[in-house]
This record gives sequence, structure tokens and C-alpha cells, in this order.
Amino acid sequence: MRFLNPSLLWFLPLGALPILIHLLFSVKPVKIDFSSVFLLWSVRRARRRPTRLLQALILLLRCLAVLALISAFSKPVIESGPLSRLPGLAAGTGRPLSLVVLADRSYSMSAAFSGQTRYAFAAGNAGRILGSLGKKDEAALVFFDETAEPGADWTAEPGTISKALSAARPGYKATDYAKGLEKAYGLLAPRPAGRRKAVLLLTDSAQNGFAGFPRNITAIPAYDPQAALMGFSFAQSPNSWLREVTGRAGRAGTVELSAFLGGESGAAGGGEAGLFSSPPAGAMGKTITGRFRNGAAAFDLGTLGPDPAGRVELTGPDALSSDNAAYFAFQWAAPRTPRVLTLYSGEQALRPGGGAYFIKKFLETESGRGRFSALRADFAQYSEERIRLEDYGAVILAGPPAGARWAKAVKDYLHGGGGVFLVAVPGGNESPGREQGALWEALGLRSEGLINRKFSLAQTRDSAFFDGEDFSGFDLPKAAAGRIVSLEGTTGFETPWNFKDEAGALYPALLYKQQGKGKLLVWTSAFDLGFADLPAKPVFAPFMALNVKKLFGLAEPAAGSVPVDGTYEGRLKSADSARVSVTAPDGAKSYLFSEGGTFKYGLTSRPGLYRWSAPPEAGAFAVNLDHGKGESALLAAKRPPWHVLRPEEPVADFKSALYGVEIGQFLLFLALAFSLAEFLLSRKVL
Repeated sequence: MRFLNPSLLWFLPLGALPILIHLLFSVKPVKIDFSSVFLLWSVRRARRRPTRLLQALILLLRCLAVLALISAFSKPVIESGPLSRLPGLAAGTGRPLSLVVLADRSYSMSAAFSGQTRYAFAAGNAGRILGSLGKKDEAALVFFDETAEPGADWTAEPGTISKALSAARPGYKATDYAKGLEKAYGLLAPRPAGRRKAVLLLTDSAQNGFAGFPRNITAIPAYDPQAALMGFSFAQSPNSWLREVTGRAGRAGTVELSAFLGGESGAAGGGEAGLFSSPPAGAMGKTITGRFRNGAAAFDLGTLGPDPAGRVELTGPDALSSDNAAYFAFQWAAPRTPRVLTLYSGEQALRPGGGAYFIKKFLETESGRGRFSALRADFAQYSEERIRLEDYGAVILAGPPAGARWAKAVKDYLHGGGGVFLVAVPGGNESPGREQGALWEALGLRSEGLINRKFSLAQTRDSAFFDGEDFSGFDLPKAAAGRIVSLEGTTGFETPWNFKDEAGALYPALLYKQQGKGKLLVWTSAFDLGFADLPAKPVFAPFMALNVKKLFGLAEPAAGSVPVDGTYEGRLKSADSARVSVTAPDGAKSYLFSEGGTFKYGLTSRPGLYRWSAPPEAGAFAVNLDHGKGESALLAAKRPPWHVLRPEEPVADFKSALYGVEIGQFLLFLALAFSLAEFLLSRKVL
């Protein structure tokens, strides 16, 4: 409690004046007969007890009446308690006010409330509060979410702030109350000490906004305990949202997407969603409907084409619509024609134990399964004349071909974008002849002859070739080889696997290189059981699957996605500097230059698909809400560190919280009641 007129409190001792007067004039000298003192005292006590009690009560009522009267004229004010909630009893304004309006622009403020958004409701009531300010009052407006906007000017025209609030809309970031309050207290600190200070938070008291909040609000820089702190709070509403969209290579050269659902307060783990593809200009889009089961929904995009992009959107309504869509953009080109050709020399290669035999068994087993469902495998000898490598997406050479014709054909095929897997050691009793030198030269390699020795297989674990493949469950050292080819000129090749001899010396086992537009794999040993036992080991099937995936380019789609206000790093195929144009979801264009084939773009203030172009290359990337901070849960803090304004009486609560409630009229009523009670009791005594 505080007093608006404390000078009258000096008169409070007058309330005890009746007691002093009574004590002074009620004591009279009497003569006592000590012989009968006990009997007289007992009789007098029995007769005078009711009168004495009434006199004491009357005296007390007189004192209370005087105290209540003096306190009433001192204008006492209650700043908390049940009375502070009563409308129409706010104390006088007194000193001029400096008010900071903190407007929360996090995306939870877009949630529906009373037929409008939370932000629109809070902004509308803020206009009413600002309209109640006096002529000497001033206000400043600060927008905040995860950060507080820099710069804020004080104004004595609250209407300008009301207009700015009405024109603004919530953004797409989460809440951080510590950042907003730090800015508000910093603005109030230099204001004159004679002014009343206050902070009004137009917020929903989001629980996640206190993640970085200090345990004690006094730890916020420039905190002022004299500054009144008040704000709004909204009850939790059922809400569902899309957390993320992931992608992987599917069957027959397709892309499969999975969307994952989040929900709070009654939001079900089911429901429907629609996938809307957003192809480049001139191409047809695609719409797919999916159903969530246990919080996940799968979409098969089919042959959508290279670099699929679009959005997945919930179809059912809920409290917050701005988090119902998730955008995706994957850098992934559909594989070449799913046909693989295996070339071999001599019929013995297809007999059991031969290298081509094991390749055929693998391809026959894998065709029609998983990502090789549309794979067609053909087999032919080098001697056939009508073979066109261009008709195939990948070629496996079960032993090096002889002759300049094949050397040129393989080189042209690689530079045209094909994939070649060469088994370097021929099967049977063959040995590399001089005529095969043209092939090694075409591939940029040079053969130094064969090494006949006992070798074991060793994986290079830090190689990027494996791309998430795991061979740790196989006993690779037991995969032996008795003959390998010694190669030189391997600079620029990656070595995913090595051979190790009994002395511990390492020799390349598998070489990989991007050659032209194509991909080249070289196995430096053989697949014939007479020279290696790898085809008879369980590791052979996943080993060949990995090689075929590399040849066809069946890598998992790479997601091009960043959170709101994140920086996207794009990469061009060309390492030259180029001018890159980026088109935002609202159609705005910006331009930047790539350096060394990479560019960075940071104007990602809103979610959606952003398309970039650096002719002849083009692409897209997605910007999504960051759901890791819990903004979509719409959970309100149970006890926020500010005075909560009721939605139905925001102006009255604002004034009560700021100025308190005058209780002088209640004290006048009490003084009257005490006087009336004293009058009635005095009549009984008389």
C-alpha cells in the first residue's frame, strides 16, 4: 500500500487521543476501608464488568473511526490484491508516464483467438490503452521475436504507435522475452526520475520464450523494479504442424518423401496432407494426397524429374495455419536408362566360378528388387560387333578389353556421362597383353604388370565413397586375392578399399574417379575364384550394390533446406565466377556472384521455395520454420513475471496495475460504520 497524500499521516496519533483523555480523567482518588476491601472489590467487580467492557469497546471504535478518517484523506492506494481487479477504481495518474510497448512478432501470435489472430487482438487492445494516456505521457514501440529490433523513438502521439501496430504482422521466428525486456529497460533507463515508467507486452506468454530467461528477472540488464510490467496471456489451443520432410531414392528411379507430424493438446497423430510439386517454368506440377499414420506420411513422387521441389501441407484446420506447410527441394537427378551391360571374354567367364558368372547371379537376384526394380541386365562378349555402349546406363567390364576400338568406345562413353566398372585382371589363364595398353592410356592409367601374392581386403574408413554404407559387419580381412594388377597414374583417384599383403604393405583394391561426365570404377583384382574369393563371401552382394549405385548415380537426394533467416550455400557445377539471380517466394529478385562455384544467400526471412538461376544452371532451395524451439506448441507460461491483463478488461487492468486502486472511499465508509457502532453502544451505557 502507498499513500498519495502522506503528509496527513502525521495526524494518525490523534486516533489514540481518546484513550489518553479517558485514562487521565477516569482516575479519581478514593478512600478504601482495608477491613472490607476484598468484599467490596468483589461486589464492585461483579456489577461493573459489563460496563467496563462496553466502555473499552466504545473507546476502541472511536479510535478506529479517527484512524480510518485520517487514512482516507491520505489517499491510500492498493497495487495488488483482489481490490486491484475492480474496474473503475484506478488511482489518479499523478506523474507523467513513459511507456514502452513490446510487440511480439513470433509466429505463435498468428494463432486464432476470438475470431482474429492473437496479434490483432493484442494490437487492438493496445490501441485502446494508448488512447487512455494523458497529454504529458509518452510511448515507444519495439517489435521483437528472437531478437529485438534496433532503434525506437519516444513520441507523445500514441496514435502513431497504434497505426504502426495495426500495419504490422507476425513473422516466422520464435520468442525470446529476455531480448525484448532488455531493450525495453534500456529505453526506460535514461528517462527522467520524476516520470512513472512501465512496459506493456503484446504477447501470448509463450512458454518457449523463457528458454534463455534468467532465473531472476533482476538479472536482465538495466532492470528497474519501479517500472510496472504487464502483458497478455492466452490459453493453449490444439495445434498440429509439419516438422520436416525427408527424401530418399525410391523404386525405379523415383523419389520417396516422408512428412512428419507434430502436435500438442489433443492434436491427433493422423489426418491427411497434400503434396504439391513446384516444377520449373513450363513443366507440369503434381498433387498427391497422403494420410498420416503414427505421425508420418509417405509420398512416392514417381518420375517427377530432376531436382524435385514443392510443399507438403496439412488439409485439416487448426489453431495456427502458418506452420501447416513444409517446403522441400532436393538436388537429385533421375538416373540414366536403368540398363546395365556386362562384357566378358570367352564362354568360360560365364561358367560357375568365372567372374562374369558371379556378376550375372548378382544382377539376376537384384533385378526387380528395391531400387533396382526396373533394372535390365544384358550380357555379351567383346567379339560382338553390334554393341552400342550409349544404349546403357552402366557398363561392367569383366576383364579388360583388348584393342584400340574398345579403348576409344569406353573413353567416349565415360565422357558422355556413362558409368564404367572395370575388373582389371582377366579371368582364366589370360594375362594383360600389350594390346590393352590403349585402354589404360584412355583411362589415364598405366599398368606395371601383375603381382602374384597373398592379399587380404582392407576398407578405408575415412573415404567419402561409401556415403553412409556400412561394411563393419563383414569380416573383410578374410576376403583374399592371389593376383592384382599394379597400376600407376592413380593421382586424382579415390581409393575406398585397399589390398594388404602379409608384410603389411598397402595396394589399391578399388579406385574411383569422376571422368568427364561419367564415373569410373576399377577393381585391381579379378572375380574368378582362381584368383580371388570375394564373390564367394557375403560381402560381395552389398559391395556390388554399392558399385552399381555409384555407376547409375543412385545417391540419396541431397536436401537443400535452411531455417528462416538461415544462410543457404549453393554450389554450381562450374567453378567459374557467375552471376546468380535468386527469386524469393513473393517474387522479389536479388543478385549475387559465385566464387569458386559457390554462392551464399541470406535473405531468407520467410518460408517457401527460393529459385536460383546461373545459366545454364538453375535450382531451388527451401526455407522452413524452425520447430526445434517449440513455438508451434502454443503453450503459455503458468506464471509469467508480469501482471497479466484480462482479455475482457485490458484497459481497466492496465490502469489498476499501473496506478493501483484508491481505497479512501472504503475507509470513509469504515469510519462511518465505526462512528455508528460507537453511538449505538454509548446509548446502552447511558
